[in-house]
Amino acid sequence: MAAFDNGQDINLAILSNGIVHEQRFLDMGKVNFRKGVYAFKDKKKEIRELKIDANKGTFSLVGLKMKTLSGLVAPIKIKLTIHGGDDNIVFVGEADESIINGKKLISPYFQVGVKDTLRITKAKVSGDLSYNLTTSGRITAKDIDVDLTGDVSVTWGDFSETVNLIRKSTKKRIYSYKIISSNLTDSIRTVMIDLDKCTFEITVKRKDETAFKNYSEATLKISHEANGFEASNFWDFGK
Repeated sequence: MAAFDNGQDINLAILSNGIVHEQRFLDMGKVNFRKGVYAFKDKKKEIRELKIDANKGTFSLVGLKMKTLSGLVAPIKIKLTIHGGDDNIVFVGEADESIINGKKLISPYFQVGVKDTLRITKAKVSGDLSYNLTTSGRITAKDIDVDLTGDVSVTWGDFSETVNLIRKSTKKRIYSYKIISSNLTDSIRTVMIDLDKCTFEITVKRKDETAFKNYSEATLKISHEANGFEASNFWDFGK
């Protein structure tokens, strides 16, 4: 298999939605082929490890700090081209989000500056005489300079309210809201959106716990109409 001779060029391309997010030739000074296994290792590079086992028909790829993958959307397509003179060997495969990052979802930082996104990671109900529903998770903005101060609409199931977010520091993109009266029910108590850390937390107070049954399968949406921001996520308490 001449194409696997030592010193052949290998081109790696990572694509998502037809867009090439990463493409490069590997440093052939670090590549070798022994007993049907083609291996590349360099811990100092973004692509730190590539292994192709022609005997088992498998390959593995390890990347580190691949900043050019911003905007990655599952599934992604990985294309490896091994150049061997007049002949090339091409490997093409797809991976969904769970495979791309093991058991963890893709970091939301890849979506910063690309898409308005919302991902609920936790939701819980607490209280006695009145009840609080607290939801938290990850959030990103397509416009990296978006300003979320002012009126922001929060919709959660059949509940909807507009609150006025403030930004206390010009150095940090943290927007918050806190209700003045603790006696009010059926209202939003607190909102915190941190666009630097890509996190959010919202607490809604209701006087009747059964009101939250409408949220067992519902969509949370956060929007700032004036500045064109809108992100939503469906949540199922039963999952």
